[in-house]
Amino acid sequence: MNKFLKLAVIPVAFLIVGNATSCSASPKEIALITDIGDIDDGSFNQESWEACKDFAIDNNKSYDFYRPFTDSEFARSCAIKQAVAKGAQVIILPGFKFATTCAIESKKYPNVNFLLIDSSIEQSEDNPANNVCCVGFKCEYSGFAAGYTIATDLMMRDIEDGGLKDKYGYGYCGGMASPGVYEFGFGYIQGICKATDDFCKDIKDDSSKPKIWINYNYAQVFAQSDTATATMKGWLADDTKDIRVLFPCGGKLYQSATEAVQYYNSHNVKNYNDWLKGNIEAPREAARWVGVDSDQYRGLKYDYEKSSIYTSALKGLKVAVQHALKLHYNDQWSLIGGWRKEGPTDSGGEIGLNGQWILGMNSVFGDGEVERGDYVGIPADEHDEKGVIRGFSRYTITQCEELRNNLIKEEGSIKVYGGSGTEYGSDQGIPTGMENWEKDGVKFRDEYLGSYPNIDIKYI
Repeated sequence: MNKFLKLAVIPVAFLIVGNATSCSASPKEIALITDIGDIDDGSFNQESWEACKDFAIDNNKSYDFYRPFTDSEFARSCAIKQAVAKGAQVIILPGFKFATTCAIESKKYPNVNFLLIDSSIEQSEDNPANNVCCVGFKCEYSGFAAGYTIATDLMMRDIEDGGLKDKYGYGYCGGMASPGVYEFGFGYIQGICKATDDFCKDIKDDSSKPKIWINYNYAQVFAQSDTATATMKGWLADDTKDIRVLFPCGGKLYQSATEAVQYYNSHNVKNYNDWLKGNIEAPREAARWVGVDSDQYRGLKYDYEKSSIYTSALKGLKVAVQHALKLHYNDQWSLIGGWRKEGPTDSGGEIGLNGQWILGMNSVFGDGEVERGDYVGIPADEHDEKGVIRGFSRYTITQCEELRNNLIKEEGSIKVYGGSGTEYGSDQGIPTGMENWEKDGVKFRDEYLGSYPNIDIKYI
């Protein structure tokens, strides 16, 4: 894992149900309910689905997925009822949108276990939801790792080629303004700034240090968006900021980034076709993008996508789902389900609000029954003979391991901006508009980004 990282009948017209065998009368023990995305989104839903499918095949269990017919509590409840009617014993709910649905439906089906990912339900010591396991991830660490390694890689290459550039630009386009998306983005910003600060610490004159430009935006969708595509095309075309790395964070939103990147590269990169064919390394002037949740490189179909992806900010979705399923079938659900006191567990795990397991660097999940491992980071399991990690130009597996060890040692140093009880433009502390960002972005920069002086963050 150290990769670093009840309606008995529902009209068919209103519910999209899983694989080709779903019309069978045989029970389907394992059920995945998708959020508003699809199981081929190359990200959150797909990783969760593949975890269910692989576990079921390896352990001779039946399985299926259910996609709600619309983005509503009613549709999500209908999907759960359909899954239970078809024999579901354990149901996977990936995404913050399932919190209310899970709280209601888990009480109706006390003999069915629910794994709720990226959210939690209200429970207490006196009123525990023993059939619910809530899991969250320290996405800010994955975002930080992606930002730190990419920024370092770019600067290493520039030093080798003659010297640092006077400016470096980055773009972050989140999906919907939600906690996970927000944590990825703010960790990413901090990683970029920390890497630049580390790399330039010997430059005594602040005015001689590179200028860092970061454009930040929420697309408000987890899908390809013409608006998001146009926004990112505009970022790449702005020569004043020299933005060359885009981080689209949310399901199929990556398709907007790859469209923007391909458009820019095909018009501005010399030897573009040689690069697509893998005959040369990524040209320095090329635009690149960052995947999210899973190692998105592995699911890409087209050369222009594969050549231009830099790395991915990971969540340990697959391993967390499979650990939970294993404990379910071993009759050990009590090790992860129900309420636990907020804070560290005796076995080294970490519990958040409402008994949610918080999985990050070197984490324990399941009161010690599951081995300690990294649930966040970047993919670092493929590298060349020099140790350079796939997608990078200079950054090595040795450097990545050093970063991992430092992050474990300094856990808590990556700040999540706008904590509980603090409102910065929304009830979850997530700035979602220009009017909030102009005020709060300055506060974030001053309080959380450390000593690097030449940085400009804009919500665009």
